[in-house]
Amino acid sequence: MITVLVVDDDFRVARIHSAFVDRVEGFRTIGVAGNGAEALEMARRLVPDLILLDLYLPDVFGLDLLNQMRVAGVEGDVIVISAANESETVEAVHAGRSRQPTVGVSIPTSASATAVGR
Repeated sequence: MITVLVVDDDFRVARIHSAFVDRVEGFRTIGVAGNGAEALEMARRLVPDLILLDLYLPDVFGLDLLNQMRVAGVEGDVIVISAANESETVEAVHAGRSRQPTVGVSIPTSASATAVGR
């Protein structure tokens, strides 16, 4: 079973992500965090295999949170899920601002998603 932590400040979006994860065989949501501080605490405590991470959180930028998680020893894989389409934000993800290897995924809508490996 792959355990998943959903990190999104919009509770409706977080609920959608969580429901989707729970419908996929072999995956289970183990927590939902609405801000960076909560996400860091939950990631340390719950040790998820996968983190679905929004970029825009009320207390920290998502990639900065990812760096904090890595420093704290959180080793789960991360998928950045964001509607961000500003060029500087997308470039930051692709440039490896998180110091993690990135793989872009093209989506034919205004939303963008990027998988960030270990």
